[in-house]
Amino acid sequence: LGKLEEAAIDGKLTREQFLEAYKGILTANAIEAPVESVQNAVFDLFDRDDNNVVDLMELICGISLLCSGSEDDKIHAVFEVFDENGDGFISMDEMFKFLTSVFKVVLTPNVMAVMNTMGVTVES
Repeated sequence: LGKLEEAAIDGKLTREQFLEAYKGILTANAIEAPVESVQNAVFDLFDRDDNNVVDLMELICGISLLCSGSEDDKIHAVFEVFDENGDGFISMDEMFKFLTSVFKVVLTPNVMAVMNTMGVTVES
């Protein structure tokens, strides 16, 4: 997660930034990078809202699905990511960023379309 976070600008990774960091992680662990189509499929797996950018929450959600560890371990890892200043607390600003990220992941275009058919309008 650290290598991907380092590659991010303003907490977001373009396809190019993501793939470069992804290949770097694989290389650092002596794993051969898969063919380009597989690399793009990995990016698409993380890019839940199909905007060609992977944000911090999409990254965390994707990694938590792929990584082993208990639910508590994963919750602590997410907490540490959003506790940006490392003070052991989530400030209002950090909570706002967290909730904004959660809604971006949850409110995919498909979910929003279903909500619209039900008469629920969501502003971006």
